[in-house]
Amino acid sequence: MYNKDALTFKSSDSGQSEDNKANQEDDFSGSGKVEDRGVDLFARLNLAMEKIEELEIQLDDMQKVRENDQRCEAEARKEMWSLIRPLQKMTPKMQPRAEFLRALLIANGGQMLATYARKKMGLSRSRFSELLGKMKGEVETKQYHRQKSWKVLILKRGHDTM
Repeated sequence: MYNKDALTFKSSDSGQSEDNKANQEDDFSGSGKVEDRGVDLFARLNLAMEKIEELEIQLDDMQKVRENDQRCEAEARKEMWSLIRPLQKMTPKMQPRAEFLRALLIANGGQMLATYARKKMGLSRSRFSELLGKMKGEVETKQYHRQKSWKVLILKRGHDTM
């Protein structure tokens, strides 16, 4: 309940004793000095400002937690899609090509330069790149240690059997 004379909010809680209620009403009934009333108002204003600062800190903490949750959710979504993409079905034309690439890598000890594999298969760069994208879970690409612009295809473990 709002008390205009005291410029504060009071709860209509019946837990307060009648003496406390009477004392509060007497404090602002006009019988006290103006200076005392002003000091009391400043004290209440300071308490209100401290409470506002505490609430602002709590709000900042809640916003940080929310941002962290959103970041974690985005990372989880990204990880989920990275697991789903390799499971997408290959087109019927890509399945024999994927088997051929797998066999080619097995024949070369599980690794081979990407340019040699592409030329051996007779694929264009775009088709070969598309094939590697579909085989992301089976074939890994790394830079060649002597020539950084060349790529080495490495067959991941578990996929080296026919």
